[in-house]
Amino acid sequence: MLRYYYVATHEIDGAPGLMFYRDKIHLNDYDTYHWIYSIHEVLTRPANQPIYYTNNIICHHYQNQNTNRKNYLDLLEKEYKKNPNDIRNIHLLGREYFIYERYEDCIDVLSNVRQFESIYTNEVADIYSYIGKSYHMLGDLDQAAAAFKRGAKAAPHLRGNLLDLANIYIQQGRFGDALLTIGDALKITEKYLLWADDPASWREKPYVLAFQAFLGLSMRDEAAVCLDEIERIYPEFPLLEKLKLKLKET
Repeated sequence: MLRYYYVATHEIDGAPGLMFYRDKIHLNDYDTYHWIYSIHEVLTRPANQPIYYTNNIICHHYQNQNTNRKNYLDLLEKEYKKNPNDIRNIHLLGREYFIYERYEDCIDVLSNVRQFESIYTNEVADIYSYIGKSYHMLGDLDQAAAAFKRGAKAAPHLRGNLLDLANIYIQQGRFGDALLTIGDALKITEKYLLWADDPASWREKPYVLAFQAFLGLSMRDEAAVCLDEIERIYPEFPLLEKLKLKLKET
């Protein structure tokens, strides 16, 4: 069983976006290695069999945007009905409901996460992220903030939930709290190769949010510094010119 680099998404210029280890390469030995689940399959092995790592294989994934995801939802619902206490089934079905903009269903399924909070930290953080985003889309900013806080607590090594919490504070006009939360996110300086990570959190997102918070406090000079930082680390950012115009008009 071999783990290798997997590039799940790409930036505008083609550079790797979300990147993590994946392990779908294995010896052709059915007695040792098995695939489980009918969708988003997982490779399993006996506990006494080792996992090997290589940095010499990089697999790039390019999603076919024309693919109909309906079969994904059908299969995930079937898997969930078979085992509703499997965190993988909870996680993936809830995420699929979010993709379909079925936010109430997303929250209903993902709320079963609490039994796993002390075990699967990365999964729990991602689940609370989807719960928070669903509440956000439904207009309940307080519940969204609560979910993002739980997600940040579950995985303090990830920036995503903290930055999404800062975004809620900005929308609530709590600009000082937003800047403090962004600062907490920026204190996380070690980036792991995790599927639950958000590439934008390590790129422009903290500074876009800080720009908005500083403008909310009428601190134009500090907002301008954020724009300079965005341009330095991500000159291809599609909204950069729009932010510059906003600063001029403020």
